[in-house]
Amino acid sequence: MYWQKSLRMPTIADFMPRDRFFTLRTALHVVDTNNIPRESETNRLWKVQPAINVVRSACLRLPCPSENDYSTDEQMVPFTGRCTLSQYVPNKPHPLEIKNFVLATTKGLVLDFEFYRGKSTPLPAVGLGLGPFVILRLAQTLPQGARLYFDTYFTALFFIMVPVPSSPRSSNCCNNGRVKPVHLTEQKRLKGGGMDEFCRDDDKIVIVQWKDSKAVTLASTCTGCEPVSNVERWSKPEKKYILVP
Repeated sequence: MYWQKSLRMPTIADFMPRDRFFTLRTALHVVDTNNIPRESETNRLWKVQPAINVVRSACLRLPCPSENDYSTDEQMVPFTGRCTLSQYVPNKPHPLEIKNFVLATTKGLVLDFEFYRGKSTPLPAVGLGLGPFVILRLAQTLPQGARLYFDTYFTALFFIMVPVPSSPRSSNCCNNGRVKPVHLTEQKRLKGGGMDEFCRDDDKIVIVQWKDSKAVTLASTCTGCEPVSNVERWSKPEKKYILVP
């Protein structure tokens, strides 16, 4: 990228040829491979762990206000080299990738992350499955009172309904099959912008269904339908953008 005509960066390209950079990169080591540490038995990233720690330390120093919203999702890092952590996901833009779980602000600023290493991934052992494990691990660096959003991949309804110690205030998408006791309105009966809201007796959890192009179901411990605002959505029958609540 630094040597391309359209994106050329003189501070690098003028002082190092591209082929020289690739030669150095193939011989780059961040640990002494002649003295293998004990963590190599459980950490398959031990050869690059010092570099990962430096980047993560810089992320943890970024400001993290308690009144802000945050999100957790999986980041797929394209990689075609030899690595035991690579995963083949056929529906992704880059099928061969390394999975990284990321905590970020609403503007995409990364605050914390954890590479997926299979069973050796350092996650809290609370017996709720991989998704809640990841949420609890990344939420450890959030301030008290912060709101965290995540998608169906990380959802375990028991984790939302019976919060374990250190669990964050959260809102997440979930499948309707996971909220069967709640009788949601059928999708075909909801108009664009229509919504349902169901609160538990103690008001500590709310299930919200909102109709976009399809119905979206959310479970939350911190927010419900209110306040309602208008958003722009494409209407197929009218063939134009319309405002829906």
